[in-house]
Amino acid sequence: MMEVTYDARAVSEMFDRMSKANSKGFNRNVLKSCADIMVAATRRRFLTSTGPDGQAWKPLSSLSVRARMEGLGGSTKRSRGGGFAGGHRPLLRTGAMMKSIVPRFTSDNEVVVETNNPWAAIHQKGATYRRTQKQCWWMILNLMRPFGNIESAPVGLQPLLWIRMRKMMLSMMKRPQVIPARPFMGINKENEAEMIKAVDWWVIKYFMRDSASGGPGITNEA
Repeated sequence: MMEVTYDARAVSEMFDRMSKANSKGFNRNVLKSCADIMVAATRRRFLTSTGPDGQAWKPLSSLSVRARMEGLGGSTKRSRGGGFAGGHRPLLRTGAMMKSIVPRFTSDNEVVVETNNPWAAIHQKGATYRRTQKQCWWMILNLMRPFGNIESAPVGLQPLLWIRMRKMMLSMMKRPQVIPARPFMGINKENEAEMIKAVDWWVIKYFMRDSASGGPGITNEA
């Protein structure tokens, strides 16, 4: 007859230590470290124009770059050197969306990384939309800029040009436009590895340090 005996006291003591650690903020510290890692990783994707999977975002169109430089649709911040703060990188015209990525504790056992920017979901998943009349006129006038102003055309042709431009504007307003998906929220293997290291650090801090330090520790008895 073979008999196996298991002493569960060690497991019971570990649960006691975990309970004491939780009362001293173990869970919250672990979650905060993980959330900080995810916030930093998510914001970094705006600077590198890449998604969680490492795929590069679709670049801005030439017209979008020109609109940013001319401040169409709102003020455009300039850097100290006089250039435009976001350069030609998507989603960085003002940096507001990047800065809106923050952690929020829903309880001592849960934290979420979120943004309250109303445009975030559109850029995360992509969308279709229709241009406004102002946007269409701006595009048409810029497309015609290399050929000169309408005022420089013969007087007899100017009414015909305006009619043609109006037809182009109406056609552009009817045509749906695509906002490409530029995902920034998500966890990849690199993020997971960083978070595992953070958890390991807190486990060592709470459970492997000498109990003489005043916290719930494990003592090594030789």
